[in-house]
Amino acid sequence: MKIILNKIFFLILIFSLFSCSDPENISLYVDCPISVKKGETFSIITTIKNTSNHQQQKLVSIDIDDNYLDGIAILSTTPDYSDVIYIPIDNTQSYSFNEIVRPNEEIVIEFIAKAFKIGAFKGKIDFCINSEFSFLSKSIFTDIY
Repeated sequence: MKIILNKIFFLILIFSLFSCSDPENISLYVDCPISVKKGETFSIITTIKNTSNHQQQKLVSIDIDDNYLDGIAILSTTPDYSDVIYIPIDNTQSYSFNEIVRPNEEIVIEFIAKAFKIGAFKGKIDFCINSEFSFLSKSIFTDIY
């Protein structure tokens, strides 16, 4: 039964990747240090702004690329995420928030991270808006020395 459910989930995920659309009326900002010392704790600040005048939107999750997380550990978030799961087809850690963003307002999600490995780490952050299959992406980079 579990194998069948996994296959069904996989097929739904594949189908949705080819049928997703970009969310509208959303602007994003990501602020993180370009370089940090190994062992240092730092913040990644993400801002999600709803530029619509009439329609509220929902930040479903923020998905962070494994390539970035190869040298960086996420310790916590503010506000707290409700769940975290690994998305193998996308190679990301998905942090669920389900936060409403009202028209012409913004929310800020702060990730508290720790640099644990020397190197240059880059990847993308997907902001899933209104569903797991409607998202916008931003690039992220941090050099750990």
